[in-house]
Amino acid sequence: MDERKICKHCESFIPTDSKFCPNCGAEYVPEIKYTQENYVPVQPSPPPQSSQFSQTPVQTGFSEQVGTPKKSKRNTFLIVAIMAIVLICVCIIGIMIVSSL
Repeated sequence: MDERKICKHCESFIPTDSKFCPNCGAEYVPEIKYTQENYVPVQPSPPPQSSQFSQTPVQTGFSEQVGTPKKSKRNTFLIVAIMAIVLICVCIIGIMIVSSL
């Protein structure tokens, strides 16, 4: 049986002993001709299961400390104390200015 090899890219003839097209350089991949003996039916694969409703937790690899730091009670106390000291200083300066008039 005389089969001619034809390039799928440029449709030129390829020599029977060559793996590449001499015209465009594309690799020749022979088509598989299915017969009763070599045919294997393709089994449909099951659809992928959606992970949207899965019960397994997703691990990101980050610890809980990464992200916005939690404010501690000590930091809140320091902020309130500094604000009180500034307010007292403003009041004292105000009293000194008023008394000098």
